[in-house]
Amino acid sequence: MIGLLSRLRAMVKARQVEGALRYFNGEITSNELLMVFEEEYLAGRRRFSPLRNRKLTFNLKHTEAVQLARKERAQAALKARNTLTEAGLRDMVTRLPADFDSEDVMTVFSVDKFRANYLIRRMRREGLVACKKRYRLHHGRMILTRLN
Repeated sequence: MIGLLSRLRAMVKARQVEGALRYFNGEITSNELLMVFEEEYLAGRRRFSPLRNRKLTFNLKHTEAVQLARKERAQAALKARNTLTEAGLRDMVTRLPADFDSEDVMTVFSVDKFRANYLIRRMRREGLVACKKRYRLHHGRMILTRLN
């Protein structure tokens, strides 16, 4: 493998590829990989320095970095799902007319039909609105009224 890597002369150099492979195999941290790239830059075998605008703060191995990214992504997704609180819903209801339907919700909050129906279900579940009338024309339209 090293013999093959030493023959690479065009765009990717052997030491850089070897460092990247060692990083992905979990043998070195990302700081050590950046130092390999920096040494190649100082030796004239790399066009740009990887440390030009960065500090060595990536002291993780590849698997640790992937686990950290997954954890942060899961926390962000959980936060995004739970951002709609009861107080937020109550504030949303006050911006609607006294009697409204899903089209009013779509217009006031600039959301699509599915999100508007989700908001209405949440408002009904929290006891903030009640169904006033139901019309069974084409798809069944519901007129809601705010509860004070």
